[in-house]
Amino acid sequence: MKKMYPRIRECLTDFMNHLESFAINEKEMNAKDMYGNYTMDVIATCAFATKTGAHNTLDSPFVVMARSVFNVHPLRQILNFICPIFLLKLITPTNTRNFFIDNTREIIQERRKSNKKYNDFLQLLMDVERDRDNSRDENDINESHHVNEGEEELVAERKALNISLDNKRLTEDEILAQAFVFFLAGFETTATTLTFCTYELALNPHIQRHS
Repeated sequence: MKKMYPRIRECLTDFMNHLESFAINEKEMNAKDMYGNYTMDVIATCAFATKTGAHNTLDSPFVVMARSVFNVHPLRQILNFICPIFLLKLITPTNTRNFFIDNTREIIQERRKSNKKYNDFLQLLMDVERDRDNSRDENDINESHHVNEGEEELVAERKALNISLDNKRLTEDEILAQAFVFFLAGFETTATTLTFCTYELALNPHIQRHS
């Protein structure tokens, strides 16, 4: 997961540059929307290997589809509690879900053809999916561990890693599901939490000075 930090920092740099434009022009901003764009950019970069440019391109397909997931009509929220699951499936639009699944499947196929490695969440899932008949090479194993670990600890973890991979492999459907859940779990929750934290810091400037 540490290998994703540079990607996250790139998204954070874009976010800070966008915030700076508001500060320079002394303009008001919608904190929830701003943090939503930031979390969307991070998730798209780390999970879907996609740069959304969410701060400047609000009409991109990824941004539009991502926001539609959480733009739920109040009536639909009520139906979630009173309708059987099979009926909900019939009345639930599938275009958003299909968009993310099809995009992820296309990325997986392209990576299999090119055989290139990427430092993102999707690549981690694909590594677990790979058939154990084609065992992980030494470079893969080294990348999965911290470089400052002791030799004995490293050997023990290698054995544990090999055993766990022998016993379990992810299917492509599981990879697609994990990537979609990664987005669902991280987008709205993170943006809301960051917005609330910012609000509290604005009300309590002395806390900012302590940090």
